[in-house]
Parts: sequence; C-alpha cells; structure tokens
Amino acid sequence: MFRNKRCCTSGCQWAIFIIGLNQGLSRGGGVAVASFLSNLPNSLTERLQEKTRVAEERLHNFTDNVVHNSLTERLQEGMHNFTEDAEHHVLHMVHMVEQNKLGGNPKAYNNAVLALLVTAVTVSGMIGHAVDVILVPASFRAKGHPRGWAIGIIVCVYAMLLPAIRSVLFSFNIYFNIKKEHGSMGYNLTREPITESMLSVISLLFKTGGQNGAYLIVLYAMVMPAVKLIFLVFGEFWRNSNIEMCRNISFVCVILVQVTSKWASPDMFAYVLLLFLIRSMDHPPYMLSTAKLDVGFQCFTVFCLGSTVSTLAIHRPKLAKQEQHVSRPVTTPLFGSTVSTLTIHRPKPEKQEQRVSRPVTTPLLLQCGGTRGALLLVSFLGTVFAVLLLIGILTPCMGVHVDYHLLIKPKGPVPESLAWMLENAIDNLKLRPWLHAEVSMWQCMAALAQWSFTGEAVSILAFLLLAVFAVAVSVLDMFVLAATTLNLEVPKSSSAVMAVSRVLKHVAMLDVFCMGICVVCLAGQAYRAQGFALSLRSGIFPLIGAECIHYITFYLVSSAAHASEDLDNAARERSSAILSKQYLSLKNEAEE
Repeated sequence: MFRNKRCCTSGCQWAIFIIGLNQGLSRGGGVAVASFLSNLPNSLTERLQEKTRVAEERLHNFTDNVVHNSLTERLQEGMHNFTEDAEHHVLHMVHMVEQNKLGGNPKAYNNAVLALLVTAVTVSGMIGHAVDVILVPASFRAKGHPRGWAIGIIVCVYAMLLPAIRSVLFSFNIYFNIKKEHGSMGYNLTREPITESMLSVISLLFKTGGQNGAYLIVLYAMVMPAVKLIFLVFGEFWRNSNIEMCRNISFVCVILVQVTSKWASPDMFAYVLLLFLIRSMDHPPYMLSTAKLDVGFQCFTVFCLGSTVSTLAIHRPKLAKQEQHVSRPVTTPLFGSTVSTLTIHRPKPEKQEQRVSRPVTTPLLLQCGGTRGALLLVSFLGTVFAVLLLIGILTPCMGVHVDYHLLIKPKGPVPESLAWMLENAIDNLKLRPWLHAEVSMWQCMAALAQWSFTGEAVSILAFLLLAVFAVAVSVLDMFVLAATTLNLEVPKSSSAVMAVSRVLKHVAMLDVFCMGICVVCLAGQAYRAQGFALSLRSGIFPLIGAECIHYITFYLVSSAAHASEDLDNAARERSSAILSKQYLSLKNEAEE
C-alpha cells in the first residue's frame, strides 16, 4: 500500500514539473495543475474498478465454462453408461423372450378352435336329429337303433381324433436366470421350449426307455377309440339278428362301448395338473416358467366327452331271455257274460317251471339287516367316500422337481470348478424352494377358474373336465345310490333311480383321473435327462380309496336293485301262472 502511495507521489511530482515547464508557472497554469491533481485519484480508481470488473467477468466466464464442460462431460458419460446398460438389459430381455417363446398356437387361435369344435358338435347333433326325423322311417327307429343326434355327434368327434393325435398337445419351458453383482447367467433348463403332440410324446418315450408309458398312451389314446368303434359297428349290425348268439354278442358290444367310452382321456387330466405345476414355478426375474395347452388337448377332450355322452344314449339290445316274455290278448268268457280281455305275460312252457322253482339269492347288501341295514351300510360307505375325497382334493397328488445340476458341465455352461459358486448363488437368492412344485385338485381348480377370466378358453374346458366330470358327477352318483337304497322296497322306483346311477357311473371320471396321473408320471421319465422329473404325491392314495368305495357301493346297490327287480318279476310270473290256471279251469267248466 505504501509503495503504491510513493509511486503516486513521484508521478505527481514529475507531472508538476512537466506542466510547469509548459505553462511557465503561470497563475492559470497553477490552477490547471491543481485541477489535474484533484482529478487524478478519481481516474485511477475508475480504471482500477474497470480492470477489476473485467477481471471478475473473465473469472466468472472461465468458471462457468469449466463447470459447464465438467457437467456436460459427466452427463455425457452418464448417458453413455445408461445407454449401454439399457441396451444390455434390452438385449438380455430379448434373449430371455426368445429362450422362453413357446411353440404351438397363440391364445386367440386356440379360443377360436375350441369355439369351432363346440359348434361343430352342436350342429352335427342337430343335423343328425333332423335326418332321423325327416328321412328315417319310424319302423327303423322302433328296432332300437341309435337316434340320429347320437350318430351325428359320434361321427363329428371321431373326425376330431386324427387332428387330436397329430396337433400340438402342450408346450412348456423353464428358464433359469441368476443375477449377482459380479455378473449374470441365463440358461434354459429344458435346452429349448418343449412342444409335444401325442405322437411326439410316444416317440420320445420309446427313445428314452419309457416303453411302459408309451404303451399305455397308445392303448388309451389310439387302441381304445378304434376298438370302441368296432364294437359299436358289430353291436348295431347284430342288434336285430335272428341268431340268439349274435344278439347276445351285440348286447355285450354295446355295454363295452358304454363302459370304455370315458377311458380314452386319462392323460388329459394329468396335462391339466402339469399346466398348473409349470406355471406355479414362475418367479421372475430369477426363474421364468411358462406353459400352455394347445389344439391337440382341445380336440382330444371334446372327443372324449362327446363320445362318452353320445354312446350312453345308445339303447342296449334285448337279450334272448328277455324276449321270452310275450304279451298276447286272451279272450275269457266269464260265467257266460260279456267277453273281457285279459293280457297275460306267459313264458315258454319249458322255461316256466324253472323260473317258478328257481330260488332267488338274497343280495349281499340286504343280508346286513334288510333295508334298514342296507341304508346304514350305504350311509357309512358314503361318509368314508366323502372323507377320503375331501382329503384327496386338498392334498397334493402330483409334483415336479427341477434338477439344477444340469447347469454344470458337461450338460450345462458352468464349469465343475465353479459349481460351488452356483450353489451359493442359488442359496443366497433363495431359489432352492422354487425348484419344487406340488399341486392338489383344489389348487388346480381354483387356478383354472382364475385363468378362465383372463380369456383363456382352454382353462374353461379343463375346469369342466376336472371339477364337473371328475368330482361333481362322482359325488352326485353317491347320492343317487343312497336314493336307490331308500327305494329298494319299491322295485319300479329303485329300478328307475338305478338307471340314472348307471348313467352317472359311466360319466364319472374320478377313476380316469387317478389312472391318468399314474400314466403321465410314468411317462414323465422321458424328461428326467433334461432335469424335469414328475412324481406322485400322497394325495393320489385317498382319491384311489374314494373311487374304490364308489365302486363297492355301486356294486352292492346295483345287485340289490337287480335282485329286487327279479323278485318282482318272479311274483308277477307266479301271479300270471295262477291266472293262467284259473283261466284254463274256467274254460274247461264253460266247455262242460
């Protein structure tokens, strides 16, 4: 500061000296010198302020440029990193989508196919009924041949059998995605999305050593429908034959068609449970699991349901023994009065003594204390059936296990030396419980009902197959059997109710469900090499026990109802024989 003052003082002295020389130290010059000296500090201050302002502006501009460039660089670097991460993520997602893309047909196409199948069955039944009413003579219908609507449905559903066998049945995929701070690994446990038809499943079973499962699938899916069609043709061809043995064979053929009609669909139930199992293992983003049922499942299910219902509408031919009872009018003059007509069911003379003298065996159900004891026994069996069925519905009956060791070389991408890292990653991410899945009937029915509201029509069909035909019809049949037991003392009523029970028994598919689970678990050995293992669970055993109770109850009640009907027929025969003897005696008296 002092140095600056000295500089200013010396500068002033030199300025005074120069001015004095120029102005001659005049009075006016002295005034000018004084004015100059007074204005000199102000000009220097202004110049210093101006320079300071300029320096501040330059510093501010320099700082702004530095900060702006630094932020821009950082923003550009961040945007570049974000873009790279986004591209990597998008590519990874695209890769996962490609790895999990299922084969087969989209949902809209499957919905349209199912609607077309149902419409075709309905229209075929209507056309068959119209042809039956308009073109078929009444005399032909009186011979007991199947009605036109039943034939129309049978022809339609058998036309679906070939596409059912060749079309895509189901498809599924399981994708494993492990993400850690040091990297990520995605791998398709099934190598590629599995898309199978009935033929491809059979071929795969033969290649992988699952011959037993392949033979069972061929038996139920191909042999049974062909044999059923052959039995139906021969049954109708010999229905009204003049040869007694041919009519008996026709009777047996029609019964076999009705009994075996539902056994073409056991594996369909297992595919429904398999759908739930695969979808329940979906835990994004670490485990992506997808599955769907396709056109083959729809065609085969409609075939089974349509053929079962239509074949039950075919009347059984009359046996030769049933045709021995003929009705003919007999004119009987009573005490010389007006003639009245009496209709007598008269058996053949050589068979009459055998029918009257033959003892009627008391059925096993009625040996337990008569009708009251039979009712108590049927009630007990019904209670046991209900308990076992409830336990079986709520308990898992089928399970699946995914083996993560397939990720390790030589089957997978992880080297054996890094297997411990894979196990640690699975444990840290808590993925191990997701590698197992179980399903019960209740869980599957609830899930199918939920999926039905998402516009997936095949879920409606699967729910109908599982909830109605496998569960509801079996329960309803047990109630009908109890009602038959209540009416055993009234043969006509018990026979009518028992006829309803026979229809329900042939349509009830709990036995088919249990068989289908066993068949598909046996056939699931084909996928063990891919780390995908199906197995039975404890819930299948109560279901099998409930169906065994159902069979036992049906046998006991049906035999009792049949014996009651035989007793009623025997009583009618005895009364008919007595009336015949009275008629002959009256006729002889009138002749005398």
